Amino acid sequence: MAQINSKRTFNRPNVWGMIQNVLIASLNKGQFLLGIIGICFIIMIFKLSQADTKIFLDSLLEAAGNWKYAGWFLGIFSTGGWYFGTKRLRTLHTKEINRISEEKKILQQSKMNNKKLSSSNNRNNNNNKRR
Repeated sequence: MAQINSKRTFNRPNVWGMIQNVLIASLNKGQFLLGIIGICFIIMIFKLSQADTKIFLDSLLEAAGNWKYAGWFLGIFSTGGWYFGTKRLRTLHTKEINRISEEKKILQQSKMNNKKLSSSNNRNNNNNKRR
């Protein structure tokens, strides 16, 4: 018979778990594409040799020096656009979820011969008051 190990183990933090958590959070916030592009960029830099990395970063910094104001503008503009876009999408999503919830409630009430359904929010509040 197999013995159960009585020692409790836990998942130690690691790089891959951190990357997984960051990507899941970026999916929830609508920033997944930016995260994937960043990861591809980092992998590309790691794959270069030391001499190529130095040349690449020197040319990148030189180009950034010539385009410093355009880069700042593009960064701020894209971040602002992304923020307002995701805010709009969240609002649309919330409205659609509320609409579907109301339709479901009406259909359930019509199946129960127009009896009013109790809300789960009221039940939770009543349970908390009893305790």
